[in-house]
Amino acid sequence: MVNSGVTGLILVGGQSSRMGQDKAFVEWQGKPLLETAVKKIESITPSFSLSVNRHQYNQLNSSYNCIVDTHLNKGPLGGILSALEALQTDLFVVPIDMPQLTKEVLKAILDKGKSSRSITAYKHVKSNSWEPLPSFWPREAINHVATTILSEDVSLKKLLDTHGTALNITFDQSIVQNINRPEDLC
Repeated sequence: MVNSGVTGLILVGGQSSRMGQDKAFVEWQGKPLLETAVKKIESITPSFSLSVNRHQYNQLNSSYNCIVDTHLNKGPLGGILSALEALQTDLFVVPIDMPQLTKEVLKAILDKGKSSRSITAYKHVKSNSWEPLPSFWPREAINHVATTILSEDVSLKKLLDTHGTALNITFDQSIVQNINRPEDLC
């Protein structure tokens, strides 16, 4: 079932310095990572936007609703805050570089987030450490996110330690494996 009332957000705006090229256009299993991420997010929510940098905006805005990250050099948290400010809606955030995410895991995080009305992400049962993306961000979290950005400590994990709700489920950890370097594509 597709959820309404939540906007999907695909984080595209990273620098891709380890990959050496824009991850949105890197192919994984014969398809660009962007196309794979769009299909994943559309299976969860009918409405989505891309969080992009200024250069990507020029390339992608004609095909997608794009939100330029206005909080420069703040990592994923800057893109999330820019989207919370622009959209004023709950967000379900996925990174561009996790093509193995499953609908079941995405739905479990979204359902837990909607019911708890707090920032929600997966927490590893054994290590007790956060996997900050994918995650649910209620619109009410905007003040926590803005305060964190102002403090200059933009760690998603530290924000989750303070304001997060954990989803403790067991699944194959390879589905949250990031593709950061060309060798990760093999």
